[in-house]
Amino acid sequence: MVRGITYILANDSNVRALVGLNKAEDKYKAYPNVCPQPEKFPYSVVRQTGKSPIECKGTVPDTYEYHYDVSSFHTSYESCEELDDAVVEALIKLNGGTFNAVVFQEIRHTNTVDQYSAEYNLHVKTSSFIAWVDEDQTT
Repeated sequence: MVRGITYILANDSNVRALVGLNKAEDKYKAYPNVCPQPEKFPYSVVRQTGKSPIECKGTVPDTYEYHYDVSSFHTSYESCEELDDAVVEALIKLNGGTFNAVVFQEIRHTNTVDQYSAEYNLHVKTSSFIAWVDEDQTT
């Protein structure tokens, strides 16, 4: 269900303004799982880190709690922080909805950590989220 999160980010005006278009100039730089290299910073990468059923007694679960990490990359710490703030705002301002055929009941921000990629010489801020997804309605 990463496709729903990347869709939200790629269609948010604040995130778009900060990441810009990819080298091919055909999409905004919010990637599932990994950024295709070589791609110019800044960009964000969305990874699913967990999926747990929300069970009701006597029924097959149709709602799941998904866990996501969104890592924002930039050469400047301040700019990285600004991108991370835009990512958090884009995801938590929604009060449920359907995005790229994924039905989100709610998305909550749970944590943010600082990191650094020595390999690419980039600052990284990773924000974690929990989302409740209704898979019965998701196509």
